[in-house]
Amino acid sequence: MIQFFAKLSHINFNFSQNDDIVHDKSGDVKIRRTALVDVEKVHSTIKAIVRDWSEEGADERKMSYGPILERLETVFQGKRKQDIQVS
Repeated sequence: MIQFFAKLSHINFNFSQNDDIVHDKSGDVKIRRTALVDVEKVHSTIKAIVRDWSEEGADERKMSYGPILERLETVFQGKRKQDIQVS
């Protein structure tokens, strides 16, 4: 889990170093600050991607999705996957 947060911190640092430079339609470089809410959205999205797809996110993934998957297995115990319909 420590590696997960170290990578997240590194990504956040890189993002903050680059968030001032934006190219407009003509290709010119314009300088502007990214709104804090946008930075937080990117940070949250990256964290979710790391949690859902990386080895470092396995523990958090198990905590987040484990109870849901266990409940689904209980509810649909003995049923074939192809016989379950979600509407």
